[in-house]
Amino acid sequence: MTTFTTSAAIARMGFTPTAPLCSPGDNLVSAVALHYETPYRIAAETLRSEHLQDNDPGIDARALDSEASIWRADIAVDAEALVHDLEGARPVSSDMRRRIETIGHAFRTLPYAVRPAVQAGALAMALEETLLAQAWPRELALDMAALVVRLTDCAVGEEKLVRYAGYSADVATPLVIEPGVNLGFLARLGALPSTDPRLNVPEEHLEPLLDRPFHLVVADFLFRDCACDPDLVALPGSRYSRDTLVKLGASFRSTTERGVFFQSDEGAGCLRTLACLAEGYAMNLYHGASRNENEIFGYLATSHRLLTDWRDVVGGLRAKNGERAREIGDGVTPAGTTFLRDCRAAAPYV
Repeated sequence: MTTFTTSAAIARMGFTPTAPLCSPGDNLVSAVALHYETPYRIAAETLRSEHLQDNDPGIDARALDSEASIWRADIAVDAEALVHDLEGARPVSSDMRRRIETIGHAFRTLPYAVRPAVQAGALAMALEETLLAQAWPRELALDMAALVVRLTDCAVGEEKLVRYAGYSADVATPLVIEPGVNLGFLARLGALPSTDPRLNVPEEHLEPLLDRPFHLVVADFLFRDCACDPDLVALPGSRYSRDTLVKLGASFRSTTERGVFFQSDEGAGCLRTLACLAEGYAMNLYHGASRNENEIFGYLATSHRLLTDWRDVVGGLRAKNGERAREIGDGVTPAGTTFLRDCRAAAPYV
């Protein structure tokens, strides 16, 4: 295992044994988070025990502030002061000065980027490499690390926002299925209200389903599904309108009536559809001004459990096909692989 030690006494072990699909020698937390489309904080906490030392700015509590804005315009404004401080730091080589100028230009154009997720991701990696490239005053290093965190979360959030079509499953990956985490990105970007019930489903609704046999979870939901149709609110034009959900349910039933083995690609798709249907019922009731929180959270808990089963099926299928375990705990999505590749090919990282 390679040890990366900078003159700033920041030592990092190469992440490849933990994250095999990252390039050999990678030691950027931002790259791991981008690859697995997870919050920087989760990637850092996963890597911390074996790869990061306690003095690493990338795991300092100040850098990991989850309340900091990830809006591109806010990041660009805060970056201006940071770039000024970097340019004034001593000693700075001519090569480092050119790197800082390139990063500064990328920050100024970030609010207007054609593909903001990719530019934010490239900036996150470029700035983290700059952090590790030489010794910086501790306060300046912490400012850099904090901006790396915000850029990483901005990039992942913007990428998920492109895929989001109204359901948690749109932005879930086999590693990160929790709606509160995935949709939390969108809430921080202002694309979802902070009051969205999917952001915080109480444990009292989730726990009873954890150990319940899969076939009973599905049977219970399908029974409620048949009984719930008359209770749905019309909500014309909504992603969660009664007509849309009735069609989604009919699509699921027509597929399963042909005889689908859930431990298959088609079965995984059916589980995803069923998870969307349960979530759709909850959001129909929520937008229909239902005061029955138990029913809303019950449907959301069912959706979460079905997404968990979807993840297990996907992981099982990959294992059956002889694919190597490639995640920090589970399988990786092709989208994640492509996203990191695109970020690496973009300025100012390239």
